[in-house]
Amino acid sequence: MTDLRRRAPVPAETWTPREAVVSRDTLKAEVAAWEKRLRVEPREVHVRPMRQKWGSCSTGGRVTFNAELLSESAAFRKRVIVEELLHLKVPNHGRLFRALLKAHLGRDVDAQPRRRSADVAVGPAPPSARPSVGPARSGNQGALWHGSRSGE
Repeated sequence: MTDLRRRAPVPAETWTPREAVVSRDTLKAEVAAWEKRLRVEPREVHVRPMRQKWGSCSTGGRVTFNAELLSESAAFRKRVIVEELLHLKVPNHGRLFRALLKAHLGRDVDAQPRRRSADVAVGPAPPSARPSVGPARSGNQGALWHGSRSGE
């Protein structure tokens, strides 16, 4: 027998539709499709929890994506995938990089994450968040900065 009692509605901020969450295999398939389209071959592709970035690309060809990307919109996943894979060709965020990004993404170039709060920034880290002393980190040439989250 089915329980017909009314249940309290789930707040919109905490509910994610099942179809909005993709598997790691789906994300890796999206990455593989973009690898062919961009004609790049990363040495390794990883999906793991990351504290401050949506993705990163090392000089050795390792591309890593934040596991939280699995629950983001398709347009935002595409933006992060294309940005990180383009770093295999162009290691900085200069004019050439921005032109290629716009050419491949079109209107999705400005896609934003779903759960965006006031304390989370997307894009290059602001100067105040960058280390002011010491050498640049060579293994992290291109990364979408996720910003700091409260409570961490």
